[in-house]
Amino acid sequence: MKLKNTKYTYPFGVGWVILSVLLVAMAVLIPIYVCKSIYEVVFYLTFTSSLTVFMLLLKFYLFFIKGLGQREYTVEMQREENLLHEKPKLRRIKWSMILVMILTLLSLLLPVTIIQLAGPSLGLMLISGFIIAINLPEVILYIYANYFKKKK
Repeated sequence: MKLKNTKYTYPFGVGWVILSVLLVAMAVLIPIYVCKSIYEVVFYLTFTSSLTVFMLLLKFYLFFIKGLGQREYTVEMQREENLLHEKPKLRRIKWSMILVMILTLLSLLLPVTIIQLAGPSLGLMLISGFIIAINLPEVILYIYANYFKKKK
């Protein structure tokens, strides 16, 4: 990925970044009170770090693709877009609603299931690590976008 010679803008507002910082700060406090041994701390740091790096790379990739816009529009992308528009609209709405219902049920049941299977302390550490891994890349992406905006 070439990130030089391109001007980027952060897609969300400053309020989103402030909320992300607050969520990361609150999620860091949970393991401080929950971790009882050095093994739990190492597990938490390993899980959170690896998931954060993965999410950061994914968000940078998506940020880069969005920054490209129409410049890198290939024939293959055009073919895929044509295939998407050929499907009936009613069928897409039906499958979208089914997907939304499944994701809603998963988001409600997953934390409870993790806490039941892994125990309360490990479950809270996994959930707080996930919160950090989702929100910390947003802050890094905001800083990155503003650094390049001021530089150019």
